Amino acid sequence: MRLSATPPEKSSLTDDARQTFWKLHEIIVRSEPKHDSLFGGRLGLSLYFYSLYQAFPEVSYKQTAIGHLEQVYAALNGDDIQLAGN
Repeated sequence: MRLSATPPEKSSLTDDARQTFWKLHEIIVRSEPKHDSLFGGRLGLSLYFYSLYQAFPEVSYKQTAIGHLEQVYAALNGDDIQLAGN
């Protein structure tokens, strides 16, 4: 699924902050998580996309959050646990 890096029209952020946020968002969307942990992994991306969905209710954000979370659960239920500290 390809997510849009285009910001919604309505936002309470200032123009500079909005532009910076969406530039960072574009980088995040293109990154591939290397593990399942909270910082830099699938759990963190799940939290990020769910928070984005709360701010801008676009279904693709929610679906992406759930997709990352499902991958973490699949790894926990299998032999491919990638959480830090294991």
